[in-house]
Amino acid sequence: MNASKINLLPITLAVALAACNSMSGSRTESATDSHTSQNSLDWADAYGNDSILVTISNKQTYTWEERINADSIHAVTGTFSWDADGKNIILSGVDRTYQVGENALIPVAGAQNTGHSAPLNKKSPVLGGVSWKLEELNEKQPSDFGQEPVFPAHLVFDEEKNRVAGSSGCNRIFGPYTTGKNPGEIKFDKLGGTMMMCGSMELEHAFTNAIGAVSRYEIQHGKLLLLDKDGKTLFRFTPSLSKS
Repeated sequence: MNASKINLLPITLAVALAACNSMSGSRTESATDSHTSQNSLDWADAYGNDSILVTISNKQTYTWEERINADSIHAVTGTFSWDADGKNIILSGVDRTYQVGENALIPVAGAQNTGHSAPLNKKSPVLGGVSWKLEELNEKQPSDFGQEPVFPAHLVFDEEKNRVAGSSGCNRIFGPYTTGKNPGEIKFDKLGGTMMMCGSMELEHAFTNAIGAVSRYEIQHGKLLLLDKDGKTLFRFTPSLSKS
């Protein structure tokens, strides 16, 4: 009887080890499978090409623009959702589905993406080369300042000439800006503008008052932030294909 028990012991240990290895492999496979585009990539940013620009945020909101022709931009804002696998995003309102890859949005084959098969690459974090459309000023959206602006408030930077142009919501603005020795330092001095009167000047006045207090800029997740000397965010801009 004792000999029989001793002979069975190696077999029992082998079965137990095999079971442990199987469970360990399952845990490893499960952990590997848990990594998705949604939870493993730094995906909140701006993506685009010459005709389409998409900006997606951590709040699961998006802006989507398509250039129809030289003078026409079709723009939509809305929310997006992830598919069950955490791999693709679905933009409500434009019926577009994109696979979220490393530094790119890849159109998923389907009727809604017909004619848009090229990947949208993540945009470089630079001031120039894009129009920055005002999203928030002093933590308020442009629509919170009264009636709709005559011209969408925005800024366009010419980095070669160190000049900026755009609109403060009513009047056109233009002039030089200077950057400091340290990364992100910026000042707007002696900006000029037109002298038009609009139905509501609240946004105009808030814009022109705040721009003089800007001392730093940051580009985070595809958005341009203009901050004061204490680090408070005064302006938040989102990239746009439109230049007006």
